[in-house]
Amino acid sequence: TTDEKMPDKRVTVLADIHQYIPPMTDEEKAKAAKIFFPENKHDFGDVKQGDAVTTNFSFTNKGKSELDIYKVKTSCGCTVSEPEKTKLKPGESSSIKVTFNSAGHNGRDEKEITVTRSSIQ
Repeated sequence: TTDEKMPDKRVTVLADIHQYIPPMTDEEKAKAAKIFFPENKHDFGDVKQGDAVTTNFSFTNKGKSELDIYKVKTSCGCTVSEPEKTKLKPGESSSIKVTFNSAGHNGRDEKEITVTRSSIQ
């Protein structure tokens, strides 16, 4: 710049990046992996504040091609999710271990886990 007192200028760039998953044709849908959760909710009941509690969500690939889990994301840093496997053949089952840390939380609390498939099929 021509500013002699402060010639260096700072510029900040911010982006919100989302994975692009192209729409599937009817033929691709018929051959696709299909994740199935027999249960998609868990109630820990009464939990003492500060305790960490854990559960497992079982799931099965009921589709016709390999299921490739790209990401498992939680809605809060107080919840941790760990998939046992990220690639499942048709008919194969696995689970996702979910741990909720109640430190700093009080009253009824609900958290979400989002499972995203890979866009590469």
